[in-house]
Amino acid sequence: MHSSLYTTLCSLGVFTFFISARIRSMASIVDRQSFQDPEQLHNEQRKTVVTLTLSQVEILVFFFWGLVTEMLRRVLMLCGVATVLQVSAAKPPAMWFWGSGSDESISGIEQHRASLNGADVYYSISAGAVSPTGAYIASGNKTKIDMLKGHGYKVHAIMGCSNITALRLLFANPTPFITGAIANALDLGLDGINFDFEPYSSGGGRIGVTNQDGLDYATFVSAVATALQSHNIELSVDYFSNLAIWNLAALNSTGVNTLMSMDTYVQENSTMEAYTQVALGYIDPARLGVGICPQPSETRKPYGPDPCGPLVWTPQMVSERLAYIATLPRPRMLNFCCSGVLTDVWWAGLANFYRGNW
Repeated sequence: MHSSLYTTLCSLGVFTFFISARIRSMASIVDRQSFQDPEQLHNEQRKTVVTLTLSQVEILVFFFWGLVTEMLRRVLMLCGVATVLQVSAAKPPAMWFWGSGSDESISGIEQHRASLNGADVYYSISAGAVSPTGAYIASGNKTKIDMLKGHGYKVHAIMGCSNITALRLLFANPTPFITGAIANALDLGLDGINFDFEPYSSGGGRIGVTNQDGLDYATFVSAVATALQSHNIELSVDYFSNLAIWNLAALNSTGVNTLMSMDTYVQENSTMEAYTQVALGYIDPARLGVGICPQPSETRKPYGPDPCGPLVWTPQMVSERLAYIATLPRPRMLNFCCSGVLTDVWWAGLANFYRGNW
């Protein structure tokens, strides 16, 4: 409201100045044409001088008006009110939820949505799959997707694959897969597709994955991103940094919309910060998703896959994590794994994070 007032006052001043100058100019021309007597013409010339003097005064008035409005703008900024000239064009980082579309997760988001300060809400749900031969398998619950979209969420299909052999077949012949993925996405009304390829297990596992696989994956991602985006469908890729399949520099050189760090699931802040700095060394912050695992897990490994910590998050832990993220170049989104349900501790921390920084 304050920014609109400031802009309106400035615009009104400019409009008044130029309109008044134009009216006087036209009046002077009319008066000159109406005076035939030399003495009257002489008097009119004197009036013209006075008019010019008044115009100069108006210029000074307009100049001081500009100073006053600038002072007003600075006062509004000191009071914490951003003006149109200073407000950032960037929206706050989006919120991404991995979930099943359960009533519990939806009600939690809706209950706290106002505290997100206008941030976009993304929701990923299982749809589509990679076959053992690298083909696309169409699937998805359109009813649930329509429900999520009805809440205004951007819905993405999450697709996993743990078999490097299947992925190599896919990378070698991507066209049928891309065609099938686009057709299914359009049929379901999806806003995007999320690749959660983690080839840790069958088909060679960690040892069998090579640097060439990482380069081939990036080439594949580039082709998929281009094809999807021609239909206004986004592509995101989940990654850890401990397997050659994720060549961060090569992935960042593609047109992928978001690269989501699963490294940052860790609870220990110094470790999370180190992983984040690794990410920023290769990834444009405008496409970085900072992964957060809000649910404790005693069974998951400490350093991927899914390095969710064993401790219940406390308000202090949440505050420290979000305070660090607030110091970063604005990431594209915060990515919450893995049920779509957050505790009140997290919602309270997020309310402070979004209201205090954007």
